[in-house]
Order: sequence, then structure tokens, then C-alpha cells
Amino acid sequence: MTKKSESNSLGEKVYQILRERILSLEYPPEAVLVEKDLCAELKVSRPPLKAAILRLEEMDLVRTVPRFGTVVSHIDANEIAHVYEVKLDLEALACSLAALRITEEQVQELELLAAELERVAKEHEDLRNEKSRMESFKEITELDIKLHCAIWQAAHNPVLEKVLNNLHSRCLRFCRATVPLSGWNLGHVNQFSKICEAFRKRDRESAVDYIRLHNRQYLRLIRDSTFSANS
Repeated sequence: MTKKSESNSLGEKVYQILRERILSLEYPPEAVLVEKDLCAELKVSRPPLKAAILRLEEMDLVRTVPRFGTVVSHIDANEIAHVYEVKLDLEALACSLAALRITEEQVQELELLAAELERVAKEHEDLRNEKSRMESFKEITELDIKLHCAIWQAAHNPVLEKVLNNLHSRCLRFCRATVPLSGWNLGHVNQFSKICEAFRKRDRESAVDYIRLHNRQYLRLIRDSTFSANS
């Protein structure tokens, strides 16, 4: 492995670690990323760390403050609303393409993920302990991410997949910060099974309708939780 490829590999590793910490809110909004400390913790030099931070900055997950350093971006509800307007149509496009291009292996993967999500969501509704509900909510969001990613991959359009991954990351952080534990319900996750059925039938129209319904319900959930937090 050349020095350049090794640096790129380390940069990708650091990017994934920092991205997950930001999206999971381990690094909350306005947290300062101290490069010296991160280099020591992750056992990397400055170049791969800089490359990772640049990618995070391109996704608007961090920003550089002159003479201060790198900080995690704040979460702006109005900006997320604008992001979602774009995401709604692009993900509908991904579903439309996937209905024509998805492979049998990819359909099976989606079906397994959808079934697992429904199982976890059903168990979540019966939980009363706050800690258990928080752990369950985290599992639900992780499965939701996997399902969305699987749909984008099934569209077999790498440009569209990259854009949607960026948009979804920004929406996900907002959701984790604002959606109350009581806000999730089984009705929100059932659309994935319907999307799988549509893919099997190569039914583009139904696949698009179900992903739009899913995303609109998700957006309504976020808006409701935001309103509750501000009232």
C-alpha cells in the first residue's frame, strides 16, 4: 500500500468514527474537536484527520471557527425542513429506480431488515423503562438507516446514493436530538414491508407512494416533537 492510499484509508476510518459520534450526539452541537487530542486518541497524524474534518465540513456537520478550531454544527430546524424537501423527492427517485434495478439478493436483504424493524418496533411499544426505551429507539434508528441505505444502493446510482447519504445524516442527527421516546409507533415502520412488496412486483408507482408516506410521517413526527420542545 502506498503512502497516499494508506492516508486515504486512515482518513476514511477517522471520518466514519467522527461522523458516527456526531450523528449519535456523543459529540453534541457546539462541541469542540481538539485535533491534538483526536490524533492521540485515534493514533493518526494530522493529514488523515484534516481530510476527515474536511468531509464533515462539506456535510455541514462541523464548521471551522477562525483562530478557535473545529466545532460541531448546531442543529437548525428550519434548515432540516429545507433538507427534507429535497430528500423527499430524491428518495422517491431512488425508489423508482430501485423498482427496476433491484436484484433478488437485495430484495431479500430489505425484507429481512424490514421484518427485524417491525419486531423491534413492536417490542418498543411495550417498554416502560426509560433506559430500555432509549436503547430500543437507538436500535430502531440504526435499522431505519440500514433500510434507507439498502434502497439507495438498489437504485444503482452512486451519485444519488452519495447525495442521499449526506441529506439523511443531517436529518438523522436532528431526529435523535428532538424526537421523544413516546413518538415512535409501528405505523411509521410498516411502509418498508410495503416497499419490499412493490419491489418484488416491479411496481414503481407503489414503491414511490410508500416511501413518500414514510418520509412524510417521519417529518410530521419531527415537527410535532419540535413544537412540543418549544412550547
